[in-house]
Amino acid sequence: MKASVCYMLLILLCIACAHVNSNLGIQQVYQYPVYPAKVKEKAPALSELLQVSSNYFTIHSYNDTILRGKNGTEITIRPACLYTEEKKSPMLPLKVELKELYCKSALLKEKAFTRSNGALLESDGSLYISVADATGKTMLISCDEAVLVHIPRTVNPYMHYFEGNRDSAGGMNWNLSEFIKTVKKEPEFRDGEEWIGENPDFQPPSEIIQETENYFFSLKKFGWINCDKFYEDTSEKTDLVAEAQIPDNGKLFEGYTYIVFDSLFSVMPAYRDEDGSWKSSSLPTGAAITCISIQKSGELLYFGMLKTQVDSDKKTIPLHRIDPLELQKVLELSL
Repeated sequence: MKASVCYMLLILLCIACAHVNSNLGIQQVYQYPVYPAKVKEKAPALSELLQVSSNYFTIHSYNDTILRGKNGTEITIRPACLYTEEKKSPMLPLKVELKELYCKSALLKEKAFTRSNGALLESDGSLYISVADATGKTMLISCDEAVLVHIPRTVNPYMHYFEGNRDSAGGMNWNLSEFIKTVKKEPEFRDGEEWIGENPDFQPPSEIIQETENYFFSLKKFGWINCDKFYEDTSEKTDLVAEAQIPDNGKLFEGYTYIVFDSLFSVMPAYRDEDGSWKSSSLPTGAAITCISIQKSGELLYFGMLKTQVDSDKKTIPLHRIDPLELQKVLELSL
């Protein structure tokens, strides 16, 4: 009898353990497999895609410091002459950001259009310089010799210094600067920390840049800087109209169209009209140009380019699908 009871208990124990995983020692639960949802990779916003990469520097002392950008820009900063909006000395380290725009594709990406209140400008390069302290506070400049900038480009005749501000659409407009002064005599720099020789002389900002072989100037204000001259010509002006339709009647999510001058270092915007066309006003008639349109529909990116001239005929810019990396290469090679 006792043996029978033990036998029955053994059978019940085996039945109870039938679903136990002998390898793991835990009960195995069967269910339908769960696959992770596929996340559709989003195309970047055009405002993020069309940017020039910045140079970043860190300054760890109050000694005079020379910074050199990837494209040859040289900036000398005297941290002791910087201060916050609260009139306080900056907290180290200082963070410096520099953008160098020395080609048409760079002007296009940053929407650094060559215009001054509607007037066409011819550029010789643009810069963006900003400095913040360890707390993120933007720096202001207290003395004339605090920030000196050297651009390794031969000065073109009739150039002026401009400072830039963006409009509500993100496009740049340039105005003659009162805070940038040409340095006539370049001072010497010794041991990376001290100035020697005569103090530099400065000429009024309204005067034409012609005293130095390269652009060499002082700043009293950080931000966007441009070396430009007004484009003077007597030709008639024409409003250029172009259409750039996304294939298959795709819906426009974001888009920009640009007018790039072939023989000038100049880039102008075209704005979308109510009828869906793109319009750029008061361009010199007969000028050779390249119309470029970059548009986004959903997660798809489109690019179009048309070489033509300024006249009253409506232009058609053919668009085609393009990869973000390919777009960067095309812009560099085409402009």
